[in-house]
Amino acid sequence: MATEWNVLNLLRHSRHDWLNHLQLINGYLSMGRVDKVEKLVEDIVNKAKNESHISHLKMDKVAEKLLTFNWGDHSFRISFEVITNESDWSQVEDTVYPFWRCYFNY
Repeated sequence: MATEWNVLNLLRHSRHDWLNHLQLINGYLSMGRVDKVEKLVEDIVNKAKNESHISHLKMDKVAEKLLTFNWGDHSFRISFEVITNESDWSQVEDTVYPFWRCYFNY
């Protein structure tokens, strides 16, 4: 079942994710595991860059699904990496989006 996202729901989920990251960082720091903190920060930065890239490809419906999928109750998680120099994928969105809806039922 697809979730209807509104601003408050989006902010709530985003805040929850950030709080989880901050709690992990705090926990690693309290254990003196600076190496773990550095790796976690690197992962967070890479994730944010990929989220930014997908948000700028002009495939808004696909980007919304990718960015919010892991907030739902699913039996698997999705991670992605954007590797392209193209900035406009709007011409393929009508092909990609139905695929997403069909195979991921979301």
